[in-house]
Amino acid sequence: MLLRIILLLLMFSPFYGVDPTITVTLNPATIGTNEVAELRVNVIDQKPQGVPTLSTNTGNFDITYLGSSTQRQMNFINGAVDVKMIHSYIYRISPKKVGTITIPAFIVTTDTGKKIYTEASKLKIEPTAAMQAPSQRSSGFNPFNFFPTEAGESFLQWHVTRDVLAQNTSLIASLYVFVENPSFLENNPEFYQEYGPRFDGGTIHLMGPPDDNDIVSEQFGYQTFYGKILQRYLLFPLETGELFLYPPGFVHGAGGVQTGSAEGDPILIKSRAITDSLTYIGNEVTILIDFPKTEVLVSEEVPFTLTIEGDGNVDFFVNPFQNVSLSNLFIATPTNSLNLGFEDTVGSNTIFMRKTFYYTLIPRSEGDFEIPPIKLGFATPNGDATNSSSLPVTFRVMNADNIDVEDSTYSPLTVIEKNYSYNSGLIYILSSLLLGILMMIVTRVKSHQNNRLSTDINYARSTGAKKRLVKIMSESEEAIKKNQYKDASRLIRQSILYFCADKFSLSNSSSPQEIVSYLESKNLDFVEKLGFLSLMSDLDFYAFASTPSGAQIKDYLAQAYNILDDLDKIKIPK
Repeated sequence: MLLRIILLLLMFSPFYGVDPTITVTLNPATIGTNEVAELRVNVIDQKPQGVPTLSTNTGNFDITYLGSSTQRQMNFINGAVDVKMIHSYIYRISPKKVGTITIPAFIVTTDTGKKIYTEASKLKIEPTAAMQAPSQRSSGFNPFNFFPTEAGESFLQWHVTRDVLAQNTSLIASLYVFVENPSFLENNPEFYQEYGPRFDGGTIHLMGPPDDNDIVSEQFGYQTFYGKILQRYLLFPLETGELFLYPPGFVHGAGGVQTGSAEGDPILIKSRAITDSLTYIGNEVTILIDFPKTEVLVSEEVPFTLTIEGDGNVDFFVNPFQNVSLSNLFIATPTNSLNLGFEDTVGSNTIFMRKTFYYTLIPRSEGDFEIPPIKLGFATPNGDATNSSSLPVTFRVMNADNIDVEDSTYSPLTVIEKNYSYNSGLIYILSSLLLGILMMIVTRVKSHQNNRLSTDINYARSTGAKKRLVKIMSESEEAIKKNQYKDASRLIRQSILYFCADKFSLSNSSSPQEIVSYLESKNLDFVEKLGFLSLMSDLDFYAFASTPSGAQIKDYLAQAYNILDDLDKIKIPK
């Protein structure tokens, strides 16, 4: 028996404890500053546990995992067949500097749990012009088949108004699509966004394509390509140094048939500081306040709006009344909206932005109140410090009992006394008693709610979020009834983003990934995270590109309600 065990161990020992063969390939080994390289970790004859991970990152490059593939390789050696399974893990490397950088070793965990380190790789980055034909183009098209439904080779390319600018000042980035076949663009093809752009270290706002969007031609090497602007964006660098702007991805086609996809390379933006700290940079800031009343009631919810206008990044300002505290006056966390306009002329691009904050005020006692003026500091493009102030707002708060019922829009529930000459009067006494008890209960509940609104910021924030959510979701359902599916996509998307902004006190312009990152940073459990990101990607696609079908938009609405229910259950730590 012992001999058999020894023989079995000898027979199978070559297959146990043997480390897999691992190679790392980098293609190409030399790239330009606005190009990317593909790196593959190949594990032969053994599938590892999980995806290989980078042992460390020097910060000289960005790395993105693109997926994996498995290949069967057969070799005939001396009449025998040698079969190998190659498991490849694919990554995209985007450099951040010129010169030779080191891609550190990857960690591969074998099926037995052993960790193996690969060899490090070298990638050379040469300085090249900011505008050139990208290295990553779509393939699989016949360049000699010039039918309207085929683009030929296609790619995306950034054109920016400037790539060196001051921190928190604006630039306009035009995203061009270039194709081999000019008739493809002339026949009004359809473009569908697969994923959005990314500006590391800054903010980005969609402006849409220009009205006059002529087809242009450019020479790349020995070949002519034809292009037009697909989208334009307004950008503000918030950090200083070298920042990268990554293009979105698009699929395209004509006549409802998708014929290919287009991708592009990132472009480098250099941002320098004007002041010692990040601040608003612009020539002017105007502050406008809209308060509809001079007299209000105790515990009345009064709308109050504050608008900031300027020629710079007014989205930089967040809740100007955040530090304003008035005794017996509750100021709810605001919601906000952002509008932008621009004038793009030769040699100049002037922007105009307006950010409006929507507040709710609830006074707790009688008396005369004054909302003090707020002062916003900013710097001119020359670095000179200045500021802009609002005007104070005064109003009077009165109890409902002191208001003439006939003259007041907000009159209390009033019981009018009448003389009745029949019955014993007991029924009226009981009715008045029950009505009085009911009013006491309602008043107590209302008082408890108002008190909680003034003391529990999370409850107040959640209450405001639900109010706006109900309004926008009602508008989206109404749009579906009218077969306005594109508007419905935009409204459903807006309702989810605004609900997250209201509930978690984030900016209305926060991206879905930024919302997920915030929840993860707070260790808040978001069960529907993947479904949320997938749904928001689809809604982005249909809100700004194509139009969904009726069945699709109804399915998105149902998904949105499930995700909103999950978001509503998240408990915000105090």
